[in-house]
Amino acid sequence: MMLNRHYLRLEQRLSLIEREIDELSAKGVLTKYETLALDKYLMQLQIEWEHFIRRLILDSATGQHQGSSGRVFSTLPNPPKTREQALYTLLSTFKGNNGGREPEWSHSNKAIDAATRLQLSNLPTISGYLGVTPWPLDEMRFLRNYIAHQSKSSAITLRSKSMTSLSGKISVAKIAFDYVSSGTQRYKSWPAFMKIVGRQIV
Repeated sequence: MMLNRHYLRLEQRLSLIEREIDELSAKGVLTKYETLALDKYLMQLQIEWEHFIRRLILDSATGQHQGSSGRVFSTLPNPPKTREQALYTLLSTFKGNNGGREPEWSHSNKAIDAATRLQLSNLPTISGYLGVTPWPLDEMRFLRNYIAHQSKSSAITLRSKSMTSLSGKISVAKIAFDYVSSGTQRYKSWPAFMKIVGRQIV
């Protein structure tokens, strides 16, 4: 099987979500229902990326997939044969099996760590593309954390990263719809970056 199928799914899902957000962005002032919908779509962007990275790394360990440069596999003495086995093998490398908790796949450094623990043959490609600094998708994660938790610490993070003003009420819509240095709206910059990296990493 080709790893590229994971990218094709990612691209399709991101395009669908982006179109939904485009409609909300065009409205200007959002109703309460539309605000909740925006929150859901923004969180879904990160979920799609997490699913993509998880599938990519775990499937790469099975030896059953082909990347752009040929077959990818784990160089562990007893490599896993399925995605489920790959996850079990990964968790077994953590002290106490990490309490059964999977890595936070949206954290690029934790995804690289997972690929390292599984001793993937395509680790140089994964670490090369996920190791980019600064990592643009950190902003997406910070906003997702604020939406999910509405905590003081998540609000402080948004302010410290200059994603919103240092005081006053935080508007998720304003953050998402703001234009960034590239000249595109912030919410559009994330799927664009995911598509670039996703295409290269498979």
